[in-house]
Amino acid sequence: MSFLSAIGYIMGGSGLKEMLSICFAPGSVDKILHGGSYARSVRAHLLVHSALGKLIFDELELTAEEKIAIEESFEFWNEGVLKYQNLQQNEALQDGAIKFDEKLKAFDQRGPTATLWVQYYRLISIVKKYIMAERMGNWKLHLDCVAKMLPYFHASNISPMQNQLICIFKMQ
Repeated sequence: MSFLSAIGYIMGGSGLKEMLSICFAPGSVDKILHGGSYARSVRAHLLVHSALGKLIFDELELTAEEKIAIEESFEFWNEGVLKYQNLQQNEALQDGAIKFDEKLKAFDQRGPTATLWVQYYRLISIVKKYIMAERMGNWKLHLDCVAKMLPYFHASNISPMQNQLICIFKMQ
């Protein structure tokens, strides 16, 4: 919750609030951006993350082999049978991932607004990895995610314990 609050602080004035107001009630958007209402906040950020990913993905110049590999990976994902080892060994999929990362870097060079949204995309990617680490019990990935979060806590002047302490005081 604290990291979601830091993201809301960093993205203040970016138009994210107005964008989320299209899908969510205006009163709940403030809670989403301040780290409250955890499930709704995660869902909202994942929706925006998916939309940004789609915009970036549409600009990629993929070969037919890379497109097939990506489509197959989505099929495995949708069926709930993600064959991670097969995906890691798939060179076409790895090439597509490299092109996606290069496109993110190219967007990053388009100006300050694009840089802010690329940063947002990366922040939500950290959130997704953190959730995955928590659900899988992967301590190494958990520590990696927390290490990536710390500079953003400092930049937003939000203590990672701030929301937890507020919740404890509200309970009492």
